Amino acid sequence: MLNFALKLWDRLQELVGVKALKYSAVSAITVALSQIILFVLFGIIRKWSATTCNVIATATTAVPGYYLNRAWVWGKTGKSHFMKEVAPFWVLTLLGLALSLVAVAYAHSLAQHLGLSHIVDAIFVNLAALGAFGLLWIGKYMIFNRFLFGTKAIPIDSEVV
Repeated sequence: MLNFALKLWDRLQELVGVKALKYSAVSAITVALSQIILFVLFGIIRKWSATTCNVIATATTAVPGYYLNRAWVWGKTGKSHFMKEVAPFWVLTLLGLALSLVAVAYAHSLAQHLGLSHIVDAIFVNLAALGAFGLLWIGKYMIFNRFLFGTKAIPIDSEVV
């Protein structure tokens, strides 16, 4: 089994590249954590609204997501540049959050309108958040690689042609 997994990893590296695989792994980690946090807060604890729980889940996983992407995926070391890396990362995170808030609010409203149980409502909410962030996943990779962390990242003060 281990031999198969190593061969599969090598083949995937050939097809899509190490950076894309690492980015996918970081995304899988942060999405899994976010989904767990969202489900625990909204589905089990039930203290806050679906959208508030989504904000907490997104904010909680954004920080490790930034550092994992910066250091492990793109191999950046040293101090982060606020305007070239940190601010754009948070703008993208907030855009993803905005889209997921709309999706979560709609899913929660639909579940209530249909009279579904709270557990099904929580599952709807999680799926909506997952779908919203999934829509942005490829675009974020291209932006991270081209503008934020990539070795040929465009300086913030350069013209883009």
